[in-house]
Amino acid sequence: MLLQKWELYMGEAKPKPQGEDVMFEILDKVSEDEDCDVLELPPLHESIDLEALDSLAVSYEIQFEYVGYDVTVKNGTVTVSQ
Repeated sequence: MLLQKWELYMGEAKPKPQGEDVMFEILDKVSEDEDCDVLELPPLHESIDLEALDSLAVSYEIQFEYVGYDVTVKNGTVTVSQ
């Protein structure tokens, strides 16, 4: 299932981030800022519990650090700053 979501994300139609799709939004924004491919970034699960991110991202505010970036997810909206 994750592979299917990744393929959809990498294709032309990007779903609105919800639940586990938020992780793709985070990786996309950080890779843009870092000017690198998403696959070159360290695994996101080293910075946050992905199950918690998946279950809480749509309804709550979550803040954590990922590769030197401050990541905030609030009600499904992702903000990345350095």
